[in-house]
Amino acid sequence: MKLSMRESMLPGNDLRAKASEVAALGFQGLEIDGLARDLAPSAIRDALGKAGIAASGVKGSFYLADPDPKVRQETIEDCKRLIALAQAIGAGGVLEIPFTRSGPVPDLSPYKSASDLVRELFVVQLSAMAPIAQAAGVVIWIKAPNRYESPYLNLLSEAVELCRQVNHPAVKVTPDFFHMNIEEADLAAALAAAAGLVDYVYLADSNRQLPGLGHTDFRRALAPLKRAGYDGWLTLECRLPTDRQPALARFVEFITSIWNQI
Repeated sequence: MKLSMRESMLPGNDLRAKASEVAALGFQGLEIDGLARDLAPSAIRDALGKAGIAASGVKGSFYLADPDPKVRQETIEDCKRLIALAQAIGAGGVLEIPFTRSGPVPDLSPYKSASDLVRELFVVQLSAMAPIAQAAGVVIWIKAPNRYESPYLNLLSEAVELCRQVNHPAVKVTPDFFHMNIEEADLAAALAAAAGLVDYVYLADSNRQLPGLGHTDFRRALAPLKRAGYDGWLTLECRLPTDRQPALARFVEFITSIWNQI
């Protein structure tokens, strides 16, 4: 188990300072998700390397299933760029979510619902991007967002089924505990069913605060992953309190203790 967090959760634009801060708190990595995605790979490697941490992943561009062909093409090119960035900085993967930017997808029922169209288009796009990711030694991570952020692909099981349809080793799922708290009836059961395809994990408590500040039972929820042999990244994507450094230090102690008890 390795601990990471999104670099945009920390204030400012100095990646070297952010890397030094999280390294001192006991994290092993940073996810590159903000303005740092536009830095030269050498600058990212230098900032993280001097702190002794790794790039855990790269946030993607999210509009592969947009209804506008122009937006889709722009997203494909950006996804290729981010895959190349992940390869250059040694990150394991690039996150993708089936969001839409140019408006809602049409409902063509009884032929196809909007959800059917998005899923099928996403499968086609991912099938085209997967060989590019594989050649770069990178995985495309699929996350299921909650219903308030997108009407498409809200359950982890739907992300798993989508990955099975793509049927490519470079496409895996990334559970997000905040979204799952909204959508899943049983986090542990959902994670147990998905365990074979989980390649990256986002952590937040039920209130999108740091784990330990809400009501999520992390020991029960994480147990299926550890028992299935998961030893990858646990990455924070949540809000931080004003006393962020002591709070983050408590989080590291909290989640490490839970993981070791499983």
